[in-house]
Amino acid sequence: PLIDFHLHLTYILYGCIMNRQRCVMDCSAIIKKIRDLAGTAPDTVCFQRGSDTFTYGELIRRADVLTAEWLRRFPGRDPLLCFGSLDFEMIVGFLACIQSSRPYIPVDASMPADRVKTIRDTSGCCGIWAAAPWPFEEESLPVFSAEEFGLLPLVPAGENDRQPVTGDDIFYIIYTSGTTGLPKGVQISYHNLTGFVAWILSDFGLGEGRRFLLQAPFSFDLSVMSLWPALVSGGTLVTIGKDAITDFKRLYSEIPELGLQVWVSTPSFADLCLADPGFHEENNPQIRHFLFCGDELLHRTAEKLAARFPGARIFNTYGPTEATVAVTQVEIDSKILETYERLPVGTAKPDTQIEILNEAGLPSPDGVAGEIVIAGPAVSAGYRNDPERTAEVFFRYNDLPAYHTGDAGVMENGMLFFKGRLDFQIKFHGYRIELQDIEQHLLKNPLIADALAVPIYKDFKVFRIVAYLVAAAHDFESEYELSKSIKKTLAKSVPDYMVPQKFVFVDKLPLTVNGKVDRKRVTEEVNPA
Repeated sequence: PLIDFHLHLTYILYGCIMNRQRCVMDCSAIIKKIRDLAGTAPDTVCFQRGSDTFTYGELIRRADVLTAEWLRRFPGRDPLLCFGSLDFEMIVGFLACIQSSRPYIPVDASMPADRVKTIRDTSGCCGIWAAAPWPFEEESLPVFSAEEFGLLPLVPAGENDRQPVTGDDIFYIIYTSGTTGLPKGVQISYHNLTGFVAWILSDFGLGEGRRFLLQAPFSFDLSVMSLWPALVSGGTLVTIGKDAITDFKRLYSEIPELGLQVWVSTPSFADLCLADPGFHEENNPQIRHFLFCGDELLHRTAEKLAARFPGARIFNTYGPTEATVAVTQVEIDSKILETYERLPVGTAKPDTQIEILNEAGLPSPDGVAGEIVIAGPAVSAGYRNDPERTAEVFFRYNDLPAYHTGDAGVMENGMLFFKGRLDFQIKFHGYRIELQDIEQHLLKNPLIADALAVPIYKDFKVFRIVAYLVAAAHDFESEYELSKSIKKTLAKSVPDYMVPQKFVFVDKLPLTVNGKVDRKRVTEEVNPA
């Protein structure tokens, strides 16, 4: 029988958090729980990809061999870049990193080569774990591939050799969009993560041995909501093939076959699935929890889900990458749906403070909008190798580590409501995007003299991104051909979700009286009241 990992983790970690004490009782709880399960129930499936399944025993055996290789090849504690897709080999790499006392940097294989190179060069990583083919033929850093791993002698790292990350050690680094065109590496510590995992397993009533949907790429921190809670509670991570995401017919036929119990995704992905009339409880009887983050959950989406899955619980959450995935939650029940047209994102987890600050940096009263500030042990240590941008948004508040989210919000009766962005950052299909990041990459193209990216909203969510461009001299006969060339070039340096869906060519961009580009005016023009 499975050990009750859920309760053990909650008692060890969450009790420490509630008392706001450092958890010194078991500084390796996450690794320990996974290793314990590999010892007591080694044949339990931890990962499923199509017809391929992998067990906890296999996970630890492979991770221990790779840990020994990491310790031999990479002395020190510099991070390793883990390159791949939603593959079992990526998780093996993650475990090997944290067992060799170093953070991992997940980079999805679908990212443009230029962006991969930027992350590699700015992160200070000591090498690459290539679960997918590495895109550069010439590489100064050591690259160790999954194929090479298969040729290794099966000599695992011993208990005395393993050096798991603990305490304030950095557990993982996820790169997000940045205003300068350079992505920011958000550093999440072991303490950050243990608090998050304990909260997910205690406050959402998930239980042990559940089958979690793993749909978000590892380079998107929403994946963390599935990954570590599933593994420390004896669960199974179930992936959807990348081909199925773009082939709706295949997607709709595949989901009922997965036997999912805990659905973790952006609301946008749920909307995609709700387009299938067959996405309901009768075809998916085991789904009992929907956990949403990364995007705004619309009333109509929650209403449809509640009607189609009357036996399931629906949770809305909120949080930036810099505060370890999510820090608030609310169960969307019939009362919430009846009371609010725009849904709340909930109350803060017990170890976290949420403040709404006005422009003077003072707390706003209930019902008055301001900036959402998060304080507590969930807040990141800052951006990797970027002290200037770290100092801009990370600070101390009530003697706690705190983060300026740049999000607008309102607090009403202890419940947080998200009201959009204060700056030029948006959420699109769950991905956080700095509009200035898109602009910086557009302006690298000699065909473009000036650029402005703005969002078009529909039902409070970003529906599409439009780029207003001032063209430089060119030989193209039509704007269509020019747009096609610009889009092709841009796709080489940013992910697909950052490529604007439409280009509008203008003679010049409008300016404010201060001589700055009038972003507000253009945004209002594309979003008429």
